[in-house]
Amino acid sequence: MTHTSMQPFLSVRTAGLFFFTLVASLVSSCRNSGRPVRHEPSKQAVTIHEIDIDTLMLQIPNTSGSGKIQFYGDSIVFCDNIYCQVSSYGPDGNFKNVFLGKGRGPGEIKALQEVILTPENKYVLENWNIHVYDRNWKRKAFTKINWNSTKSASFLENNPGGEESGIYEVKYFQNKFVLLDSNTYLFNIESLHPKYNGYLAADNYYKTAHLVAKMDAASGKVTDLMGNYTDVYLKYKYLPNLANWKYDLVQDSVYLTFEIDERIYVMDKDFHPVRSFGLKPDSMKMNYIPTNTFKAAGARYKEDRATKCYFSDIKFIKEKNLLLRVYTTGAPAGSYSETAPQHQRMQVYRGNTLIGDVSVPPEFKVLGYDERYVYADGLHDSANSRVGVYRFRIF
Repeated sequence: MTHTSMQPFLSVRTAGLFFFTLVASLVSSCRNSGRPVRHEPSKQAVTIHEIDIDTLMLQIPNTSGSGKIQFYGDSIVFCDNIYCQVSSYGPDGNFKNVFLGKGRGPGEIKALQEVILTPENKYVLENWNIHVYDRNWKRKAFTKINWNSTKSASFLENNPGGEESGIYEVKYFQNKFVLLDSNTYLFNIESLHPKYNGYLAADNYYKTAHLVAKMDAASGKVTDLMGNYTDVYLKYKYLPNLANWKYDLVQDSVYLTFEIDERIYVMDKDFHPVRSFGLKPDSMKMNYIPTNTFKAAGARYKEDRATKCYFSDIKFIKEKNLLLRVYTTGAPAGSYSETAPQHQRMQVYRGNTLIGDVSVPPEFKVLGYDERYVYADGLHDSANSRVGVYRFRIF
């Protein structure tokens, strides 16, 4: 069946679209059906204190400067979320081609949230739709997300719960769109149901809500809801502005980090937690301010994102056996400005040992490695329609 629950919650979702304890010393707080997760103590042997970062400016025709950069080993791709364009470059930043565009005509699309590129196919997430293109960007398939709920809208309105697929929606802010295999997609989810959300029902929500939906590529049906929030969100209640997560899927393992949890969770590919490790940076202060209404969260949103400390990105570089985790150090009290850049740093782990902690530019997001450099996203100047990619060497 189709997702029957959308209309009763539409106004709430629209209003909240842009806003969003430790059990024992050796037991992790990321839950899976009540099973404790082994926490492995981390060592600290920091020898990397700085890295040299180069910047490649991308020459993009007719760009908004707003979007996301992706890296595929032999190419850099910029996905423009405003103009709905996908621009391709060589690893040294030389322009190759541009595809799609905003509109309803041939070769155009109405919205562009996420893109996956493979040698054979290109996958584009557009709201609740997934478009599949061949290697020449000719559309070959179209699938609409089917939440696969058998419950009525009235039932879901009065009986929301973490296992009810009909109360979730695509998490557009800080989403991750993944092709798990040729038949399966993954994407981040959230609920803004009036009775089941991180604003008004935090206890129940953070105990039972899921993070990721698994979807059958052919039918569009959501076949599984995976992952859970860490119990840290039960300790620091009502922090919807800082309730995001990032993960990196590497073969059969997932490296997962939450914005306000110092621990890194290693999961299997079904998001069942296996173990955890990680250290809190010395500069990371947990002085969070609760907001338990949409209005309060909205009023604090920009300031929370600019001034509070949180983990913002994670990437495993398997060729170097290094795990890179970026965090925002926040701004000093009383210094908040909407135009001020974020202060960010990056942890470097080898195994469970922290071997580096370095300063990085604002909005830094590690993309991948090509035997020469590690590449990172982050330079988006929408005011001047400029986009750049960072690259650096490490070991």
